[in-house]
Amino acid sequence: MTRADDESARNERTREEKREPRADGGETEHPPRIVYDDDCGFCTWCVERALDRGDFEPVGFSELSPDQRARLPEDYETSAHLLTDDAVYSAGEAVEQTVVRLYPELEPLVDALRAFEPYRELREGLYRWGADRRSWWGKIVRACPPARQPADRE
Repeated sequence: MTRADDESARNERTREEKREPRADGGETEHPPRIVYDDDCGFCTWCVERALDRGDFEPVGFSELSPDQRARLPEDYETSAHLLTDDAVYSAGEAVEQTVVRLYPELEPLVDALRAFEPYRELREGLYRWGADRRSWWGKIVRACPPARQPADRE
């Protein structure tokens, strides 16, 4: 086996390990997509932290394909989203789903909490509180948003 063959086999194994199970029992062909405001430094910083720790595909609002856009709620620009093959999660639920994918050991706890309306209200309320203060959070932590980078960044 050549070095190229060995690397190709390793890349295929890595791709297979990163596939997520679907609700119908199959596997995805790509990682979940984090859809976010790519003109927001704080949002970009948050997405970069998720990418550092997990397998996600970042998709900024300015990069949405027509198919992706069609899956999102009408007011999609008011929150972050997580797109999987069989679901769309928005706002606090998107963050929750991202965290559970980063830390699978939390899934039983989060599953139990989801059964309670007060938890879901708190989750969404905390998300909205944080999202409404993005400019303040951006003074503490931020990354250069892709939408503000020069067009010749390739």
